[in-house]
Amino acid sequence: MKKLTIPSLVLILALFMFLMCGPNDDNTTNPTSDAGDSSDSGDSGGAGDGGNSTHTLTISKTGDGSVTPAEGDHTYDHGTSVDLTATADTNWHFVRWDGGVEDVNSAYTSVTVDSDKTVTAVFDVVAEKNEMISITGGTYTQTDTAGHSFSHTISNFSMGKYEVTYDLWHAVYKWATSDDHGYQFANSGTEGKDGTAGADPTDDSKYHPVTIVNWRDCIVWCNAYSEMTGLTPVYKSGDAVLKDSRDDNGTNCDNASCDWSANGYRLPTEGEWQFAASNKGGTPPNYASGATADYNDAGACEEVAWYSANSGYDAHPVGDKTSNDPGLHDMSGNVYEWCWDWKGDYPSGPETDYRGAASGSRRVLRGGSWYVDAFHLRVGYRSGSYPSSGYNSFGFRVVRVP
Repeated sequence: MKKLTIPSLVLILALFMFLMCGPNDDNTTNPTSDAGDSSDSGDSGGAGDGGNSTHTLTISKTGDGSVTPAEGDHTYDHGTSVDLTATADTNWHFVRWDGGVEDVNSAYTSVTVDSDKTVTAVFDVVAEKNEMISITGGTYTQTDTAGHSFSHTISNFSMGKYEVTYDLWHAVYKWATSDDHGYQFANSGTEGKDGTAGADPTDDSKYHPVTIVNWRDCIVWCNAYSEMTGLTPVYKSGDAVLKDSRDDNGTNCDNASCDWSANGYRLPTEGEWQFAASNKGGTPPNYASGATADYNDAGACEEVAWYSANSGYDAHPVGDKTSNDPGLHDMSGNVYEWCWDWKGDYPSGPETDYRGAASGSRRVLRGGSWYVDAFHLRVGYRSGSYPSSGYNSFGFRVVRVP
């Protein structure tokens, strides 16, 4: 047999390898590849987005309020975080966001644009009969029924057209005591004279004034109303927003500070109350608010006020009686109204935006109620009670800076 030479063996081996492996798709003789080299490094659209690098974010709202960014379609790069703001109109409050935002319950939140999305801000009306009346400031002589007086300059403010109704109180109270808002109250409020404390408003009496609320309850509720409607709370204990009116926190309530520049709701000062009740001093101190004659004239009193002579010893829906000249109802009668001030002597000289004595034991109440006679309806009549006291003839109305 003829021996095979070395070159022949090499040729036979090469032919064998070719037949076993065959040619590669790329017409090379390399039979292997690195899997990591096959990725497409040029895809800038991000995984799972079909290669799109931008998306449409649609902003909408229901109810009365505004949103930022504005309503409509907006285009953003994939993965962009967009800040959202919802601002309720007067008498409305923010409820929630719909549409996959970070915090559905916060008016200030964000959304990540990783696909086409629609987000909606939902607003709802707080309650009926919560309108505010603008009161233009000025200087008047604040005179009480004992003849004490001083010149008092009052700045512009807005005041509730009506006493706070149980319907409004309850709407804010439910919001404040739920969803981790952190508010707590000594009293849950009563619908008119003899409703059930804390119960849902009834169709027959929901527009009666809230009663059995003490002074501390009122200032804490004002903070909750402000926060609920996107305003800045006014009352603080130290640096913290005041949120607890229970007896254990009574000292903090009584020593609360008031940020007079904040745009939230608060109680009127005694000077603001009489300025509005007396039509800037135009109504004599021995008249009921809005009356055409003094408190001895039963007809004049009954035109504007619910009191013992005509109330049937019961509270009544707000706004049923004729308003005074600024357009405020029930400034005399129906329920006494809490004011901010400690009850004390009037100052001896002119004052601007006087806010009462520095300390005391009783807070001012004004206006009379369904329970008392016409003597207490007079716009100059001063009354007061302990800040922890709450009776079925005590209520309040709110003011705020314009």
